[in-house]
Amino acid sequence: MDLHQLGGWLFVCAIFVLTPVLVYSPLARRIFGARLIQLGTYTVERLSPVAELDEFAIDLAKVRRRERLCSDVERLQRTVATDMWMSATRQIANRLAYAWVLRDLEASGDLWQVVPTAGAITDWSATARPIDTSNLMTSRDSRSRNIETLEL
Repeated sequence: MDLHQLGGWLFVCAIFVLTPVLVYSPLARRIFGARLIQLGTYTVERLSPVAELDEFAIDLAKVRRRERLCSDVERLQRTVATDMWMSATRQIANRLAYAWVLRDLEASGDLWQVVPTAGAITDWSATARPIDTSNLMTSRDSRSRNIETLEL
């Protein structure tokens, strides 16, 4: 039997003998209690893995948010192009929402795709797309035809 093997057996036996003595003996608790708690916390801190950020998941969340913003821009472009029958307050709100979504889209940065500016409305006097008049309100609608105007 060599010394290396003897040392291993002594270590294993000491673990199995000293552990119950340290756990159940009040004298050993008073003497070694604080040190063993410190050793235990140090061991747990060293053995617990460090949480790593998943860059792919973060990028995927940014891309999905960008896709939602792009769809919101397209929806608001259609709304702004056909909101002439709405009140002035709603028209201003539509344009503010459109500007806000465009600002958020530009602030999101370039993530794997280009900002869709092909149909962007830059001039509010003329619409960027032709207006579909089939969905506009007719005189037979039960809604009021009073249009609210705001003077700024």
